[in-house]
Amino acid sequence: EEVRSEEGGRRPSPRPPAGTTLTARGSAGQVAVVASGRIQEWVAGAWQPVALRSGDEGWDPARITALTYDAKWRLWVGSSQGVAVREAGGAWRFIDPARGLPVLGITSMAAAPDGSMWIGTTRGAIRIAGDRIEYRQGRRWLPGDHIRGVTVDAEGTAWFDTDRGPGG
Repeated sequence: EEVRSEEGGRRPSPRPPAGTTLTARGSAGQVAVVASGRIQEWVAGAWQPVALRSGDEGWDPARITALTYDAKWRLWVGSSQGVAVREAGGAWRFIDPARGLPVLGITSMAAAPDGSMWIGTTRGAIRIAGDRIEYRQGRRWLPGDHIRGVTVDAEGTAWFDTDRGPGG
């Protein structure tokens, strides 16, 4: 497999570090991993640590449970503390229960083509689009509330693997 270089060419994909549990690949060739409980990103031919810190605020989550890039090349991190999004300028935006995140227990994430993010949890699904946060749980929306995985198709429809079967 290959990734795009900063110059626009193709180069071999980097070998993940030892202890890698999650991997994210962006459409512009970005690669990030969670290895030994820490986030690292492939930058200029080497793995660099990624700190969840912006100004005076930062997180050091006990567990990182999801990692992905969206259509706007932003890095999203799901953790025991909530969701962190690295915005285009490099600053992190933290979304936790105090900032409107309905539940914790994040299990998975998938980016939609419109830039929104679908998040699976142990208690339903969350969609974040800009500053808007939508929460879906219960039989009206999903066959089961414990979401094991989420994927989004090219048309933007979210599909969920739940404890009671698939649903979308």
